[in-house]
Amino acid sequence: MARRRAAANEDGPGGCRVLRPLLADDGAVARAPPPDPGLGAARAGRPGAEDRVTTDGGTEEAAGEVAEAPPRFPLLPVALLALGIAGLLWSGIQEARTSRPAEKGQRLAPAFDLEKFGGGSIRSSELRGKVVMLDFWATWCGPCIAEMPILLKLASEYEPRGVVFLAASRDDPGVAKVQVGMFIDQRAPNLARHAAFADDETADAYAVSAIPTMALIDRKGQLHATYLGAASERTWRARIEEVLARD
Repeated sequence: MARRRAAANEDGPGGCRVLRPLLADDGAVARAPPPDPGLGAARAGRPGAEDRVTTDGGTEEAAGEVAEAPPRFPLLPVALLALGIAGLLWSGIQEARTSRPAEKGQRLAPAFDLEKFGGGSIRSSELRGKVVMLDFWATWCGPCIAEMPILLKLASEYEPRGVVFLAASRDDPGVAKVQVGMFIDQRAPNLARHAAFADDETADAYAVSAIPTMALIDRKGQLHATYLGAASERTWRARIEEVLARD
């Protein structure tokens, strides 16, 4: 495993600061190919570490999985299955090593207006009073696929307590509806009511540079924290409870 050499500060969503680990081994960094102007390519990858952003400039880190940029062709069902298995085998879903409540004085989360998979749209302004799990993912992302059953289970469990789960796809716009529809039909029927599509503007507003990236938004519409990388059910459960306990 690569040793951490240094850390660099950069601006995160809503004026937050995020401390990104720099790894001595370039092989530990998921790199993106040159941009393809013909396809709405997702952002470049980041080091294989899960970053927790808080509005006081603090950061918590835990081992996590992030995905490389997508292939430039529609994935076949067999490829989807292979990616899911690879996501589980490639060191799996990791536990968080540290956890502490986010500091008070949160900033409002960036506004969004997402196209829903089943038609229509959903706006952030409609979700005030709810805790929102905004998950940026894609059908080509192995770690995203591996943790999706966990997120769907928690979404069902916490819905009566006012938690809304949105799975915002970052698949290439030209094939996103087909890919997400195929994924739902073959892998996750319960995802249909949670699936949506995130454009570049929304992803940029939340500083999405690799996936999976999860933004947790509290009942007041404030950005509680942003997490990079997949995590276990226990870790996600603790994070959700942390947000619910704030109000």
